[in-house]
Amino acid sequence: MDNIKIVDGTLREGEQTPGVIFTTDEKLQIARELDLTGIELLDVGMPAVSAEEREAISAIAAEGLNASIGVSVRMRHEEIDQAAGCGADEIFLICPVSHLHIKSRLGIDEDRLKRLTEDMIRYATDKKMAVNLVAEDGSRADIPFLIDMLCQSHETGAQSAFICDTVGIMEPFGMKTLTARIREAVPQSMTLGVHCHNDFGLATANTLAAMEAGAD
Repeated sequence: MDNIKIVDGTLREGEQTPGVIFTTDEKLQIARELDLTGIELLDVGMPAVSAEEREAISAIAAEGLNASIGVSVRMRHEEIDQAAGCGADEIFLICPVSHLHIKSRLGIDEDRLKRLTEDMIRYATDKKMAVNLVAEDGSRADIPFLIDMLCQSHETGAQSAFICDTVGIMEPFGMKTLTARIREAVPQSMTLGVHCHNDFGLATANTLAAMEAGAD
């Protein structure tokens, strides 16, 4: 636990709070203040949301901050193009990994998802952006499949992966067990993070449990 890294998502997740809307100037000021704290990686938005969102992301990317500027994208070439056009250093590639999400949201099967993910990672790395695989609904995924996905993604070029408790169902003991199993199975060269939702007030506890189990 000596080298824990924090990814700050205020500029993306913050606007999911009812009634919260940031102006571009406010986003710039928040990004500057976060950078001053020493946070190394920021998730500053989702380019596909709007032209205004892309304008704000571009402005932050042009600030010359010490932090690496990341943005969230779905499994679409055009969204990766938007991220590159905004000057992002990294992408958070949102990849549904539970059977329910793969089937109901993407309308494909697991084998097709593997091929699609490989294509997206290569497409982004060709554009000189680092790739963080966001394993959406990872807490409900088939664990052997999830491990296989992460290993393949790292081999393709993803530098890190995030296990997401997207629907907030985890508790600390389960989170620690899941993280430990994944950390043991995926290459040590792959940075492993978690993204915990707070439906039952356990996001902090789940995050601390994941850290104890080897999350970076």
